[in-house]
Amino acid sequence: MDALSVIGGALGATVLDRLGEPIGRVDQVYLDDVTGAPSWVTVRGWQRPVFVPLDGALVAEDQIRLRYDRDVIAGSPVVEPGAVLGAEDEARLGEYYHSRPVIVAEPPIFGLPDDAA
Repeated sequence: MDALSVIGGALGATVLDRLGEPIGRVDQVYLDDVTGAPSWVTVRGWQRPVFVPLDGALVAEDQIRLRYDRDVIAGSPVVEPGAVLGAEDEARLGEYYHSRPVIVAEPPIFGLPDDAA
């Protein structure tokens, strides 16, 4: 699937935290400058849009399940969305998220059949 297909499907998608709780909707998708793959989204669900990395996210139908808790996402640094995510802002966001522990969600995500594991 190409990046444009992913973006088209992601805009407005419901965003879930690692426990599967809805936290908002995708407002914008940001692509990696080198690969062109979607790498960040902004989520509307708070008083401000919040940036969240897509690494480790699971996508199914019209939902994106992130690998972070709601509190981690809500506490992310404030970065004003724009046409481009600047290098300094991306570094600050990356440092914030990558310093947080990642806990694998249980039970299997999106009701995968037992034999799919």
